[in-house]
Amino acid sequence: MPAMSWVLGAAVLAALGWIVAIVGGQLGRADRRQQLASAAAQLEAQALGLDATRPGGAPDRPIEVISASQIEPRAQREPCPRCGGRFHVATHEVQVIDDDRPGPGIDADAKRLRHVVCRCGSCGVERPTWFYIRVPTPLA
Repeated sequence: MPAMSWVLGAAVLAALGWIVAIVGGQLGRADRRQQLASAAAQLEAQALGLDATRPGGAPDRPIEVISASQIEPRAQREPCPRCGGRFHVATHEVQVIDDDRPGPGIDADAKRLRHVVCRCGSCGVERPTWFYIRVPTPLA
């Protein structure tokens, strides 16, 4: 009988060790998945941050066009930086940048920019783009 209890005790310990190894391995995989998801989120944040440095990514770097009809097709042409999907225009508004003059009113030298926000149809990420309509000078 004592030999049998020793074998039974060893079997119970082996089974417990097996269970701990499986559960520990699954926890290790869950930790690894969490680390990979965190790293992916950091890379995405960096990519979207770099996206703001592109032409049109900020009011101080607008894309110059000669007609308002060029703005929305140009904004929708770029692929989504997150998933590569297609953008559609969510908002399109005029914003006046007037750094020289404090207070109300618009200075004649104020810059009128078009601010377009596009949304990806696949993942929903939004991308702002700034445009400046350059009025062609008439030929003399």
